[in-house]
Amino acid sequence: MPLHETPSPARGAVVRAAFLASVALGTLSAAASAATTRAVAVQPLAPNATTLPYAPLPQPNELTAMTARLRDGLRDGRLRLVPAAAVASALRRAGYDQRSAIRACVDAPCARAVGRAIGADVVVYGAVTRALAIVWGTHVYALDVRRGTVVADLQAGYKGDVTTMTLAESGLGGCVARVIMGRRRCPPDPGY
Repeated sequence: MPLHETPSPARGAVVRAAFLASVALGTLSAAASAATTRAVAVQPLAPNATTLPYAPLPQPNELTAMTARLRDGLRDGRLRLVPAAAVASALRRAGYDQRSAIRACVDAPCARAVGRAIGADVVVYGAVTRALAIVWGTHVYALDVRRGTVVADLQAGYKGDVTTMTLAESGLGGCVARVIMGRRRCPPDPGY
């Protein structure tokens, strides 16, 4: 339509109807998105002892950095991460210590109890193994708190220094997020 032409009343009605429909669809889309938002609690990764003699355990500062990167990978518009401080507090109240290979919460029953205590829909938990100085592995689970079932069981292996392992944790978190949201799974990790 040329700029100098006056729009017909019928054309104006069509434009108004299209505008109102787009607003309504946007509102429905936002409501659907809010309805699918899931609260995800990410427990601090725990050290996993191996049966290898002299195998070093991951250090607390290394586990803290790896957990932060795992959380980064889980940032998805439809996932709401429970604050790390709330998760840590719930673990402490339940008597768990994620810095310890013996007293850490790394199984489904304790993860479910922690998830229920803080109102999470899903709890992500796991452990890091350091087989040798430069050989690392992470095993992560995602538990549906309401059903009590593990919805993701993922492993990743790395060969390199702690920085390599730490940076790779965000990719693992992204794979966990895909499973939680019902998207196509990541290909299996080839290991180290």
